[in-house]
Amino acid sequence: MGFLTTITIYNDSISELIENPKDLAEQLETACCGGTGRNGLILQKPRHSNDKTLYMHAGNTVLDVYDINSDWALDEFISEMTYHLARLKQIKKDKHGR
Repeated sequence: MGFLTTITIYNDSISELIENPKDLAEQLETACCGGTGRNGLILQKPRHSNDKTLYMHAGNTVLDVYDINSDWALDEFISEMTYHLARLKQIKKDKHGR
């Protein structure tokens, strides 16, 4: 397989992106090469398709679990993941009875 690149688009900048399709295409190409975004895009590092990672939208940004470097983000991620892990366990229990 190949590589995957996760891209977040700020909704309030979509009209600017539509008005500049060439710029958008260049930014997407840059993202796939590991570059950084601008003008309403957040680009994550390309990851090999065999890799696994988690992202969380928080504080008007997107956080990669492997790149968290602030205490507030770490605490927020732990809190959210605790909630979602319990929820997933309940779904599995409801579905499979265990």
